[in-house]
Amino acid sequence: NARRQQIRINWEVRFGPASSEILRLAATVDADLILMPYDGFDASQPVQCETVPGAVIRASPVPVLIVPCDS
Repeated sequence: NARRQQIRINWEVRFGPASSEILRLAATVDADLILMPYDGFDASQPVQCETVPGAVIRASPVPVLIVPCDS
């Protein structure tokens, strides 16, 4: 349970280019980690650069954790 472990989880609805808004929000809340679902996940292949997760990975000053999402 995130509350019991004192883990702060934030979410917002924003409008604009997804990768830019994700990075802006992470900076605003002083995030320690960005967690992102990715439906193109393949552990044997790198995340494609032209995807939103790829753009966030390239520009993020904090670690980005990519997790597979069920399609």
